[in-house]
Amino acid sequence: MIRSEITAVATNEYYRCPKPGVASTVRSLADRCNARVVQLTWAAVLALAGGSCDRPQPNPAERAVASAESSQSVRRFVAFRESTFSVVSLEAPITPPIAVGSTLAADLLWSSDPSVVTIDAAGNLIAHKNGTALVRTSTGATLEVIVNAVTVLQIVPNNLDLFPGSTTTVRVIGDGRELPITSYQWRTTSPSTAMASGATVYAGFTPGSATLTVRSGNATSTLTVAVREPKRQISNIRP
Repeated sequence: MIRSEITAVATNEYYRCPKPGVASTVRSLADRCNARVVQLTWAAVLALAGGSCDRPQPNPAERAVASAESSQSVRRFVAFRESTFSVVSLEAPITPPIAVGSTLAADLLWSSDPSVVTIDAAGNLIAHKNGTALVRTSTGATLEVIVNAVTVLQIVPNNLDLFPGSTTTVRVIGDGRELPITSYQWRTTSPSTAMASGATVYAGFTPGSATLTVRSGNATSTLTVAVREPKRQISNIRP
């Protein structure tokens, strides 16, 4: 009904102890449970064997079957949640837009043009120059990667004088063309004096000077904003 040896489980490997006394005890347990194989921890095997059962090496065939079952149960794949992806930074790792459940790995991705985009060891995209490349997966999915990195960035105008609480707009020029507001970010040295979002510059209520830095990919440019209280006019009042 059951093999003459016991099957024991220890650290996810399968072992057998052929001691007759142990086997007969397990056979009795199997009969009660109506089971063909009883799995025990190695400590339980030693307890049944009186501590005299040597621990053999795992059965190679069983290890191979367990490995095959494990590889089949965990399927590695990459799927994209977008069909196109824009990159504005050169020589910097960028995570592609993968779908939930995907495994980001270098061996699952290929670039149609490594001179434009390559895949690093972690599966990230590395852009090298402006252009377009297709990133393909082992399952046939594709992602169009458009590299549009800015090399020279300019703010027009690059100096502003504003009253507290006022706003104005600027133009952000990259390589001679005006950039969309989604392609750059701002930082300021003094948020209470001045800050920016998109193409709009906001003056705070703390007079002074602030330096605003705009970044698009690896390119940056600065804008100096001076916030001054308006001069009060003193009227001549005659008695």
